[in-house]
Amino acid sequence: TGVEKNIVAKVNEEIISKEDFNKNFSIVERSYNKWYGEDIWSQEIDGKTLLQIVKEQVLEKLITEELITQEAKKMGLKIDNEQIDEMYKGFSEQLEKDEELKKFYEEKNIDEEFVKKQMRMELYVNEFRNRVFVEAGLDDEEKLNELVKNYPAEVKAKHILVKIGRAS
Repeated sequence: TGVEKNIVAKVNEEIISKEDFNKNFSIVERSYNKWYGEDIWSQEIDGKTLLQIVKEQVLEKLITEELITQEAKKMGLKIDNEQIDEMYKGFSEQLEKDEELKKFYEEKNIDEEFVKKQMRMELYVNEFRNRVFVEAGLDDEEKLNELVKNYPAEVKAKHILVKIGRAS
């Protein structure tokens, strides 16, 4: 149906709309374009284009944030509207100083409602993380150091992307 075409995911009873997905992706896309150039999207990694990979990551992030928000609400965590308004005020003051970013937000229809929704989600995720840390005792630095002291850090890099300038 037409309605289902506008839904990219359903998390319990909450939907993630194609519009919200596209707005979130466009913000990530803008950053990648600035950092690496617009040619980056067709590069392949393990048989997928970077465009496919980043879109999957954006969707996973939206789903995870929605799940955490739902869980945070079940735990009784609340986000104050005044806190959101204050954050938005600071954001919009910064936006007014950046004509390029302001134009981008207008072109992508990234409005106050969308930005506040993202802020609320971010606050729920932070509150949830804080609650989990406290309940697990990970807010205690001594206890945290004791837990992690015997874990060796290991990093594996499979792909390293390097931007190469064009020859003149």
